[in-house]
Amino acid sequence: CVSIGGSLDDTQNAFIQIPFTMTIDSVSVACSGNVSVSDLIIDINKNGTTLYTTQANRPTITTGTSSVTATDPDVTSLTAGDILSVDIDQVGTASNLMVTIICTL
Repeated sequence: CVSIGGSLDDTQNAFIQIPFTMTIDSVSVACSGNVSVSDLIIDINKNGTTLYTTQANRPTITTGTSSVTATDPDVTSLTAGDILSVDIDQVGTASNLMVTIICTL
C-alpha cells in the first residue's frame, strides 16, 4: 500500500507525480457532509488522459451521500514519472473533498 501527498495547481485541480511503478487497487472519494444540488463527479487522469475510459464509471458521490468507493478505473498501471490529476467534472455542493487512491508496488 502506498500513500503519496499531492498538490493543487492554479485551477485547484489536485495532482501528484508517481515515484515508482505501481498498480491502482481501489479509489474512494469522500467529502464533509452530504452532497446537495447535484451529484459530484470526479475524474482521475494519467498524463492528461482519463483512467476511466468508461465514463459512467467515474467516481460519483450521489446527492444526499458523502462518500463512494468507486469502480476500479480501466487503466490501473502507473510508471515512475506519470502525473495523476484529479479533476471535478460535475460540481455538487460539497466541501473538503478527499480522494484516496490505493496502490501496490
